[in-house]
Amino acid sequence: MAKARFLKGQYVRFVWCEFEDSKGKRRPCLLLSTDTQLSGLDIFIAYEKRWSIEPMFNQLKNAWGMKQTWQKTRKVLHRWVYIIALGYVIP
Repeated sequence: MAKARFLKGQYVRFVWCEFEDSKGKRRPCLLLSTDTQLSGLDIFIAYEKRWSIEPMFNQLKNAWGMKQTWQKTRKVLHRWVYIIALGYVIP
């Protein structure tokens, strides 16, 4: 456990691990959790569940143009999503 300066001194539990990409290359990763009661394995399992949806958020932000919609109202955001989705469905 350590205090994270970027979280205003809040305690975090960290776990070092290695991930292997599709090419077999391993790279070290540091996983952080603000729930200090979790064990290292529990933190790893929580991140495993989280990473299954990360590609979707990456596509929404970068491929679908959601990065520019952060300051829009909810109504405008819904319209933007519908227009973009139609643009991908029509072809």
